[in-house]
Parts: sequence; structure tokens; C-alpha cells
Amino acid sequence: MHLILHLNRKAKVELEILIFLIIILIISGIIFGLIRAGILSVRPGTEQVSVLNTEFIPLVREGSMGIKDFKFCGWVDEQYACIDPKSSFAFNEAVRFTFKVESSPYNGYIKLVENYRVTAPSGSIVLEAEDKSNFNYDLKSSKSTEEVSFKDYFTINGGETPTYTLNLIMYNPLLDKRVTLTKEFEIK
Repeated sequence: MHLILHLNRKAKVELEILIFLIIILIISGIIFGLIRAGILSVRPGTEQVSVLNTEFIPLVREGSMGIKDFKFCGWVDEQYACIDPKSSFAFNEAVRFTFKVESSPYNGYIKLVENYRVTAPSGSIVLEAEDKSNFNYDLKSSKSTEEVSFKDYFTINGGETPTYTLNLIMYNPLLDKRVTLTKEFEIK
């Protein structure tokens, strides 16, 4: 009889702990849901940091992103206009390019990250922009799509001739969309 009472007390404690953990889980889920819906927010002036680097409920992030009006140039001015369009360059010459990215905002914000890779005619990677030196662009937008102009350059110091390949990679982490544009150019 004493053993049965002892087991019942132990089961009662375990059941109370289980109920307590379920209540904490439900309350946490409700709070995260209210924050995600924008009903609750973090106090102004504090940095918003994701508590977990994951999504609780997989949501489809609708939107579009695309690269357009890409041009290799001899020079790109302050207004991102391509001066002297060309696709043939010399070793140690700046290979300049300009392009536009059209992207949908997510919750009123656009975030774009630029990266690129240049490969030689043999297929070896000559240049790859590192993650820490990516160009980031942040914009608050109330439009259905935004068009953002970019310009950049790199140099090829020596190597093979003639045809190199540029893989331009644009990423919007808010939409979780990645677009790659491949263009060839010559080094003579």
C-alpha cells in the first residue's frame, strides 16, 4: 500500500511539472506570435536580435526579385550611368559594371546583398567577393516594387586570355530569394 501511495505522489509531481512546461510553451508561442504579427514590439532604442535563428512556423515569403540593365563599362558616373559601354578590358584595368535590381519589399523593407565570382577560361576562380565584404543595401519602402541601381568594379592582374565569366549574385534575406546573372567579358 505504501508503495502505491509513493508512486502516486511521484506521478502527481511529474504530471504537475509536465503541465507547467506545457503552459510555458503555450505562453511563449503566443508572445512570439504577437511579436511576429507586430502587435507587440521591442522597446524603441533597443536592438532587435532574433532569439532563435530559425522559423517556428514555415511561412511563404511572397515577392519577386530580378537583375536588369546590366552593362560592362569603361566608367560609371555618380548617377550610375554607364559611360563607354564595352565588354573587352586589359589586364590591370578596372572592369566596371552597373545594373539594377528590382525587388519587392517584405513588411515595408528591402535588404539586398551583392556578391560575385569571376572565373577564368579554364574554370578556375580568379576572384570571389568574401561574405564580410559584401555590399549591403537597406531601404524602407511603401511601394509594391523598388528599383535599386548598383555599380561596382574589380581588376584582373594577370592570367589567361580571353574570355572570363562574371557570376553576379544578388540575395534578399528578407524574401529569402537569390538571383544569379552570368555575363562574359574579355581580357586582352
